[in-house]
Amino acid sequence: MISLIIGLITFLVILFLIIIASKKAIRPLAESYQKQHQFITDAGHELKTPLTVISANSELARMTYGDSEWFDGIDRQVQRMNKLVRELITLAKMDEQQKIDFEPFNLSDALYDVMLPFEQVLTRQSKVLTYDITDEIILKGNESSIRELISILIDNAVKYCQENGTVQVELHSVNNRIHLKVFNDFADAKNCDFSAIFDRFYRANKSRKSDGSYGLGLSIAKNIVEVHHAP
Repeated sequence: MISLIIGLITFLVILFLIIIASKKAIRPLAESYQKQHQFITDAGHELKTPLTVISANSELARMTYGDSEWFDGIDRQVQRMNKLVRELITLAKMDEQQKIDFEPFNLSDALYDVMLPFEQVLTRQSKVLTYDITDEIILKGNESSIRELISILIDNAVKYCQENGTVQVELHSVNNRIHLKVFNDFADAKNCDFSAIFDRFYRANKSRKSDGSYGLGLSIAKNIVEVHHAP
């Protein structure tokens, strides 16, 4: 009995020491993680002002000197940087797990709204958009985030669809579960590391000419899905 009591006390003391030591060991990592996300958020907001000034000056110069490929190049780069800033801030906010409001909304209508503008893009690229969407599917979630998720998925499907290929979108409700699918004809799948496609700044084909993306879209999409507790 005495040995049992001594052993239990020893175990509790060791457990207590481990807990204290763990907190001290983890604290610098937690603080570093928090500072990193704070830095991303602050830097993103600070970059917005100079980008706005550059865009405004480019517009004024265009009005003064007329259209030029140099001004077009400036505008394209400003748009790219603005997109990167928005995506970085979005990821930082998602990592902080800020609470978002969930409300019922018509997912079918939202899908049509986001999807149809891509049809013109595909037509210009000699590609085809097909869809099979069940009407009046209601989802309880954050409509803005879900619209962004849909846009990211379709945008990626368009970018990585082979020439003269097809992008297909499906939305159905099966056994009270909503199934949203976006897929395309992607001939280079064998060279894609599917275990890394949701990593930040990962691009399936590193040799592709820059298309204005930074490889953050699918990472944002994954976070949106996780926030909505989807499988």
